[in-house]
Amino acid sequence: MLLSIIIPIYNGEKFIKDCLLRILPYISDKCELIIVNDGSTDATTNILQQLKKNNNISIYNNSNMGVSYSRNFGIKKSHGKWIIFLDVDDLLSDNWYDIIRKYLNFEADVLFFSSNSNIVDLNNIEKDKIYDYILGVNKNNYFLSTPWSKIYSRKFLVDNKIFFDSNIVNGEDMLFNISVIKKCQNYKFFNESFYMYKINSSSVTHKYNSNLLLSDQNFHKVLYNVLDGSISNNSLVIKKNYCIKNALFLLINNSFYLKKYDLFIKSVKEINLYPLYNSVSINNIFNFRDLVILLYKKKLFFMIYILLKIRSLKKSKAMDTYIKV
Repeated sequence: MLLSIIIPIYNGEKFIKDCLLRILPYISDKCELIIVNDGSTDATTNILQQLKKNNNISIYNNSNMGVSYSRNFGIKKSHGKWIIFLDVDDLLSDNWYDIIRKYLNFEADVLFFSSNSNIVDLNNIEKDKIYDYILGVNKNNYFLSTPWSKIYSRKFLVDNKIFFDSNIVNGEDMLFNISVIKKCQNYKFFNESFYMYKINSSSVTHKYNSNLLLSDQNFHKVLYNVLDGSISNNSLVIKKNYCIKNALFLLINNSFYLKKYDLFIKSVKEINLYPLYNSVSINNIFNFRDLVILLYKKKLFFMIYILLKIRSLKKSKAMDTYIKV
């Protein structure tokens, strides 16, 4: 078996058929499809049962344990030399198999794909610099934090016990790929893309998550432990500040999803009680995130709420679309 495609699904009834349409023709003794149904409560289970009748796919119906648990479950059930992770609301490109089959006989720990990777020759930079691209600390706006558009060696992941942290609800992808880079010996970047990410206004990431604040603090503890010893102290300070800025913006956004102003203010003030987020420094305003954080530092929470409200109205008018990553 050359390739295992792992798809975790939770309430994906609207996306399943489109997602699988470009995959099912390639399922064979060389390519397996593993679907982990994460306790869906909509029509997902019934749709999967109908699809299985006419297709050789592996479907596992679990209780709701989260996307990290589901991906880990898929890794343990897989048999391929390589693993691809796919989210059910995303797509593989029309020619995805033609792109990746050229590389399935490679001997490597991980293969990175992106049509944007030509902005920098990542094949010829020091390994510790790649952490910047995983953390997003770079001027090129090129990120490697997600598991998308990557092909992982199953043996490498299993032998090194690299799995997703199921105790963290945001940032688990970043931690996973940091562990991959930290332990891998052989990797390669290709200026090609086979993954279509859906920008979806109804995404679960646009709903309030009551566990996010605690999870984020756990994320930072794990992140710094993983990075410690891998990079210089000066570089670590910069990366910490950048990650805290991103986390703070994420938490403020999460508070906005409560929908009501009084609840938003209460939630943001709770964030303000934690020294971790108040330690962030901001010297320049380059984007919307920086502006929000500057207002947060000045405790101008009402202004933040108004800005997020305007931003939300603009997004609600935008069309859902797919972008190559």
